[in-house]
Amino acid sequence: MGRIREFTNAEALFQSAAELILALALKLESGNPFTIALSGGSTPRGLYQRMASDGMKSQFPWPKMHFFLTDERWVPATDPQSNFRMAQETLLKPVEVAQGHIHPIHTSLGSPEASAREYEEKITHFFNTGPGEFPVFNLILLGLGTDGHTASLFSGDPATLEEKRLVMPALLNSELPRVTLTFPVINRAQNVVFLVCGAEKQAIFHKIFHQNPGPKPLPAQKVRPAAGELYWFVSRG
Repeated sequence: MGRIREFTNAEALFQSAAELILALALKLESGNPFTIALSGGSTPRGLYQRMASDGMKSQFPWPKMHFFLTDERWVPATDPQSNFRMAQETLLKPVEVAQGHIHPIHTSLGSPEASAREYEEKITHFFNTGPGEFPVFNLILLGLGTDGHTASLFSGDPATLEEKRLVMPALLNSELPRVTLTFPVINRAQNVVFLVCGAEKQAIFHKIFHQNPGPKPLPAQKVRPAAGELYWFVSRG
């Protein structure tokens, strides 16, 4: 189920996660792009701010980094609930990532299904994958909901059962329709990092990490990289 790194507060977690991302990005051979799928929600905001801080931003190889989204809420890109807007404000704009290295999920295409199809085409083109093939991200960042969901993969939603598509609309058990990467993509990543902050997340983290998932695992329990590394960065604060 992965490696656990526990911290006394969120700031220590963000610093350590930023250092791991930096190490992974620098480890790649020169000329190879570093592909990262950014998580949304409130937790990763502090991580992105740390990566863009004066003490760290000069260390990252931004020109070879390409930024995707793990999932997106079905709202305009200017909406406060937009994952892309949060990533733009806290990381992408402050470090001046080139527009060609930013790959958002477009939510202006008429429906979540159309958006999911378009994003799948974008990923397929970037990774140059053929029919039946899946991309291999260098890193996928994930959060954890108090109900056990991760990305926008909620219990009972058909997206959690998808085995062929890269991207799916998520329409159930959510306050808004969403678009999300699927488990076949997540579980092929070279590195997957869960960010879990706050006392309210401790009970579900313990259940996911320490209890047998049984015949109906929670979405986060289905994250099992086939050949990659899985990290849990956990803080009570």
